[in-house]
Amino acid sequence: MDVLAELGAVLDRFSVERIVAHNAPFDRGFLAAELDRLTNFDRYYFDRLKWIDTRRDLAFQVGSAKLNHLAADRGILNPFPHRAVTDALTALLVLQKVPIADVIARADSPFVVLHSVHAFDDNAKAKGLGFGWKPELGKRWLQAVKEIDLPMLREKAAALPELKISRIKDVTPEEVMA
Repeated sequence: MDVLAELGAVLDRFSVERIVAHNAPFDRGFLAAELDRLTNFDRYYFDRLKWIDTRRDLAFQVGSAKLNHLAADRGILNPFPHRAVTDALTALLVLQKVPIADVIARADSPFVVLHSVHAFDDNAKAKGLGFGWKPELGKRWLQAVKEIDLPMLREKAAALPELKISRIKDVTPEEVMA
C-alpha cells in the first residue's frame, strides 16, 4: 500500500494524465485488482488516468503489434525482451518515434465492433480486412476497430462489395478482442 500511495502522490505532484503500457488492459487489470484488494485507499489519482496502449494506439506498418516488432519497424532493438524495465524503455523509445498528438487521438478514440456478412467463399477477404470468426459470439465474423480507423477501413472495404459490413452493439469490443 505504501508504494501505491507514493505512486499516487507522484502522479498528483507531476499532474500525470496518462499511463503508457504495452497491452494496457493486462496492466490495468493488475492495478485494478491490487487497488480493489486495499481498503481505505484513495483511488482518485488512479481512477482519473487515461491509458495509452502501445499495442493498439500506434498506427503500425508491420503485420504484428508485438512490442519487439513495433520497435524493429522503427529501427529499435530491445536487447532483453519480456523484462519489465527493458520493455518499458522500448515502449518509450517507440513512442518517441511517432507524433504524440496522433497517438493521443487514437488512444481517445473508442473501439467499435463491426460485423461482416458474406458468402463462405469470401472468408479470406474478410480475414484480409481483419475480421475473425467468433463462434462463441453468435457464429459471426467480427472485428473491434478504433473509431478513428473507420474511414480507412471503409475505403478498403469499398473494393469488396461482397462483404456486407455493419456496426453492431450487442457485443463489446473486449469480447471480440479476448
